[in-house]
Amino acid sequence: MLTVRPSRWIIVLAALAATALTAPAAAGSEATISATLTAGPDPVTVGHTAAFTTTFTNTGPVGVHDVELRLDIPDGSTFLQSIPGDANCVLEHGHTVECKFGAVDPGGEIDLSVLVTAPGTTGPITATAHWGAEHADPQFPSASIDVVPPSADALSEWALPAGDTVTTDPGTGATKTNPQVTTADVPATDIGTATELSESNAVAGEFCAPYATCFGQVSTITIGQTFSPGDPLRFSFLLDKSELPKKIKIKKIPMYHDGVAVADCTGSPGVASPDPCVVSRTKLKKGDVEIVVLSSTNGRWRP
Repeated sequence: MLTVRPSRWIIVLAALAATALTAPAAAGSEATISATLTAGPDPVTVGHTAAFTTTFTNTGPVGVHDVELRLDIPDGSTFLQSIPGDANCVLEHGHTVECKFGAVDPGGEIDLSVLVTAPGTTGPITATAHWGAEHADPQFPSASIDVVPPSADALSEWALPAGDTVTTDPGTGATKTNPQVTTADVPATDIGTATELSESNAVAGEFCAPYATCFGQVSTITIGQTFSPGDPLRFSFLLDKSELPKKIKIKKIPMYHDGVAVADCTGSPGVASPDPCVVSRTKLKKGDVEIVVLSSTNGRWRP
């Protein structure tokens, strides 16, 4: 009887095929990652600071290697800094922030914020983050914010991490046509914080204590986090003399926070005690008045 045997090469190829079917997958091939991108404040005032914050997470069961980020900042914006400052990031081609992070263990996370100066033109701006890692599908989150024109009664920007002064003062101080100017001194934070200031007209008795005497405009302050009374926000309200009621005593001008009368400060200098509290009421040379308060919170303020 004739016996047909497979050739040696057929036997070898069959063995290799069996090995390929049963061998475990390479460790990196199971990697999965996710990424997000957020932006603030929204809106941001022309020429002021905005922040794009991105988070990378290794969601898979194995570590990932060669983690990289390319963040394309919006056209017309100017790169200021990346946070944290020790991140291995450089600006390439004038519009892409490139960062290298190496390996990230399972469950590990990377947080990075990129601060930019908003363009000089209004309209929506968009940034896109390109996150990649070896053996993982890349992620491309994007975020948009609106750029709005400058205004004597409103300002929105990202306060800098080292601490920042944000003001609605257009450079003229308080005037008859712009009778109230709001300024916020924001303490240092890890990455900074969204800050929005505005002034608006109010009717008698609005946003002040019931049956109380109040005047002037309402300053609305919105800041993206709460501070402590020991390291408070410092707000200054500059009132044009045209706002002041006749024969009012400067030292007796009331200040209201969300409809509640604010007491004078009685604690150590720089401490909001009580919280909030009025630091000073000062008559300036041309008859304007500046009221300074300390507070750990946002809200509506009115003299």
